[in-house]
Amino acid sequence: MQKNPKKMAALLLAVGLTAAACGSAVDDIADTAGDAVDDAAAAVDDAVDGDDDADADADADADADADADADADADADADIPETIAALASSNPNFTTLVALVQEAGLVPALSDEGTYTVFAPNNAAFDDLFEAGGITIDDLLANPDLATVLTSHVIEGGLSGEDVLAADGTSLETLSGATIDITVEDGAVLLNGVSTVIATDNLAGNGVVHVIDTVLTGDAAGGDAADDSTAEDAAGDIPETIAALAVSNENFTTLVALVQEAGLVPALSDLDGTYTVFAPNNAAFDDLFAAGGITIDDLLANPDLAEVLTSHVVEGEITGEDALAADGTSVETLSGATIDITVVDGAVVLNGVSTVIAADNLAGNGVVHVIDTVLTGDAPADDSTSEAAASDIPATIAELASSNENFTTLVAAVQEAGLVPALSDEGTYTVFAP
Repeated sequence: MQKNPKKMAALLLAVGLTAAACGSAVDDIADTAGDAVDDAAAAVDDAVDGDDDADADADADADADADADADADADADADIPETIAALASSNPNFTTLVALVQEAGLVPALSDEGTYTVFAPNNAAFDDLFEAGGITIDDLLANPDLATVLTSHVIEGGLSGEDVLAADGTSLETLSGATIDITVEDGAVLLNGVSTVIATDNLAGNGVVHVIDTVLTGDAAGGDAADDSTAEDAAGDIPETIAALAVSNENFTTLVALVQEAGLVPALSDLDGTYTVFAPNNAAFDDLFAAGGITIDDLLANPDLAEVLTSHVVEGEITGEDALAADGTSVETLSGATIDITVVDGAVVLNGVSTVIAADNLAGNGVVHVIDTVLTGDAPADDSTSEAAASDIPATIAELASSNENFTTLVAAVQEAGLVPALSDEGTYTVFAP
């Protein structure tokens, strides 16, 4: 048993007092000393109990902190998908990739207990491949070497974004046996010199996914696999001029007709200049015509047609990588209008409305990026100013509304309310037209 030094001191003091006393005072002194001893012992016990209580409180606080940390770790783990396959299936930007992985029978491989790094092309990357190759997802689904194409994006082992940056100048072997060459330019990771990593460190229980903006074809899609899925990639000579490139592509027939009408063929054939063209495809013009209630003939007759077209052309060469790096900036076009560039989910968006769906179509005097929406800007062509894109501007607001099939309900209501004369007089009005 551990002896209490304070209690021992008190006892010694009591003994001393007892020895010094005499007669009947001895008993009184002894009683007083005993009381003192008891008081001292009680004080010591209280102090010890206080220390024990403090230790217990500290232990309880430590346990609570440990429980909180464990809960936080559990919450973080719960947010991480169990497998790479589950991660991809939960992300709307990977719907094309998921369909291809399922068709190739690779879901079990991406769901097993191994650890993998996947460089995953997003939907926009596959759209670019389809557009450039003139193919569809069905063509790629039917490709007998589909599994080889996909596994050329997968590496065994977990590589974080930091690891990939540190691998600058090296090559990594994929599950297909093909290699991926890694370079770092201006802080961005490039794979095989063509595909940029645009989002890193998407974690899963069995690995990590890094999003890329271009499908890696390379050797993985060579031989028979290249007959459809990489037809345009395997093309021989680069067209001499942007004009020649556009004429040779059946997706640009509307654009070519407009360029010819506007007399811009010589400008886009100039070998002394270098240009970047953000080129609306046929579908983009079809959307414009449908929204504006106009036809190609209306646009061909537009006196500002050349201005509309040159608002899609920038002097100098801007690659797809350059466009991604230009996020948040503006570039001036040959028309004098500007194009605002933003990057949304890895895709380049122009003026907030038009997305680059196929980048880096090269010609001898520049580069063409395919876009999905015509850039109208100040030029009259969208649905709010559609009739201004025609040769004649309607004389009145009432006439404009009556001539546009999108306003049939509004016109009936205006007629019923007797407002046609008001909207046909000589005043000037602004109408927010439903």
